Amino acid sequence: MTHGHLAVRVLILRYSFLHRLRIGAWSILLLAALLLGGCLPFVNRQATLTLDLTDFLPPDWQPVGQLQTINIDDDDASEYLLLYTYDHSGGVGPVGALILDPQSEAVVTDENERLAIRPSSFLNPYPILPNYWTGSGQGFIAAPDQRDAVVVTQVAYTGAGFDATPARPDLLILRGGDTYLTFVWWRSVNEGYGVAQLYAPGGFEGVDWAAWQRAPAPILSIVSTVPLHDRNLFCRKVRHDLVEAETFDPAAYQQAIRFTETDLGLHFCHGPPAHPFYPEGVVLAYLLHPDHRLALSTPALREDSARQASISQLIGFDILDRVEEILGYPTVAVRELENASPSLERIMPVCAQVVVRPEGEQGPAEQRWLLFELDHQPPLAEPATPHRLFVRNVLSIPASPGVVGLSCRQILGL
Repeated sequence: MTHGHLAVRVLILRYSFLHRLRIGAWSILLLAALLLGGCLPFVNRQATLTLDLTDFLPPDWQPVGQLQTINIDDDDASEYLLLYTYDHSGGVGPVGALILDPQSEAVVTDENERLAIRPSSFLNPYPILPNYWTGSGQGFIAAPDQRDAVVVTQVAYTGAGFDATPARPDLLILRGGDTYLTFVWWRSVNEGYGVAQLYAPGGFEGVDWAAWQRAPAPILSIVSTVPLHDRNLFCRKVRHDLVEAETFDPAAYQQAIRFTETDLGLHFCHGPPAHPFYPEGVVLAYLLHPDHRLALSTPALREDSARQASISQLIGFDILDRVEEILGYPTVAVRELENASPSLERIMPVCAQVVVRPEGEQGPAEQRWLLFELDHQPPLAEPATPHRLFVRNVLSIPASPGVVGLSCRQILGL
């Protein structure tokens, strides 16, 4: 089998789910009239085509809303974005997307024969998501409960943050609520559109969406949050930074959109409480929020500036890169704590694994394991307070020679 025939077969398989395509002559004539009428502005708006959208989808897939007019492939003909739901269960399904594009080729080759022989007004359906391509994230545009929260925006990305200022939109960004960001760009007639997606189950940070929507611009950096669903409402955060394509394809109109990932470690999903109830929360607030440290320290530690300085150096506050792990005992015998005497017996240990960079942000990372000793204070009547834990001391836990994969669970014997 020749390379050309193989490419044609792959292309046929890619669009096999759209085999019910039945565009009538009236649709083609209407589209041709629209295209001959001139270029459409590069703004998001609903298309004026009066097509039967179900003609482009399998019987059990349902269109969502109307066609939206777009143009991101560097030609004068508009394309049309179709959103739909699929894989229905209980009457709902995730949101997918395809782009109807009147692409045609002036020169017929083995690779483009299937598309080149079509009329210039024929709408080629290019699937966006779902698909089987790499880099497609969760694999759909939005979750079932977000079907009415999909925002479509065209952005000029070529040269973003690097070299030139682009002249026209060349990338489509689809926001599925605050948890899905899908980037779509044109590749070629045969390859269709490239897709990349960022997913943040706890939402994105670092972009003011209201301001961004008024003046869309390339997203060069954004933070995703992933809830851990623990008793402290911790999230793990990751920063995504746009990078230039590793390889340059001169035949591609738009190079692939890719982001590097930087682990930012553990954070409070909604910011730190004034005084966290659980021991892990006390430790994270002490590590990440300097304005909380004195209030979270025992009276003895507050008055001991030398000990504070020693703990600061031990932890490495000034070179702290991220908090990797925090673990305390899941249950505590509160009655034993309340009745314990002396106070030494009321100490609760919490393990923390942190990452520091002594040589700066670009320097090598160094792991440190710390054991926090928390002192328990029973509830008070005047003023009324709940059970509270305070940082009494912090100890360093040296890694044993030859031990690989040390964890807080091992340190606490859990």
